[in-house]
Amino acid sequence: MLGGGGEIVGAKPAPLGDALNGQLSNEEVTVRCATCSVAQLLDYKRSTVDAFLSAVGPDVLARSVVGQQPLRDVWALRFLTGFKWDPKVAAEKFTRMVQYRVDNQLDSVRSRMEEGSLLPRQFPGFEEHHRSYVHSSFDVCSGRARGGRPISIEQVAKFDWAALFAIDVATQDAYMMHVMEWYSHKHHICKHICYTHTHTRTNTHTRTNTHTHTHT
Repeated sequence: MLGGGGEIVGAKPAPLGDALNGQLSNEEVTVRCATCSVAQLLDYKRSTVDAFLSAVGPDVLARSVVGQQPLRDVWALRFLTGFKWDPKVAAEKFTRMVQYRVDNQLDSVRSRMEEGSLLPRQFPGFEEHHRSYVHSSFDVCSGRARGGRPISIEQVAKFDWAALFAIDVATQDAYMMHVMEWYSHKHHICKHICYTHTHTRTNTHTRTNTHTHTHT
């Protein structure tokens, strides 16, 4: 079974190999683990993740869905990798982010997106912004490649700059917050698609003991 971050729940993470056996810097770990599963990276950096979660504290984690499973581990790693694996700095930034989500009711926004009751055309500021886009695309998960990975195909946008700069700041901010939450929500869905397909291919190769794969 897959967890929220694409990890296989209940399965022991595959070893990362001798190269990650405590011999690399935090920056090198981030690069080498670019294709690792969430479970693998959590397993290797468990002490750092635990220090981060302790610094954030249960009260802050309980204030937002991003501080709870299945999103918590993904967001914890996102902040730790973004702040060079410094649990104290990452925890400070994470706490500020949670307060921002609370102030702007972004958990409610995400919940409506997950329910399907809030679509891009309903975002505050959507009409104002898209009247300024001569050509654009909003689909961030338009299909899958033969390897199972999500594909987003977008045309380079052309803008009516005068109309775009005429949009008031409050509307710009509201639209930006909704778009970023939509991207995060869709990325979470895409990771499920990608990891599910990858896990299926791995099991097939294990059972057949072959690396030959036929696509139709």
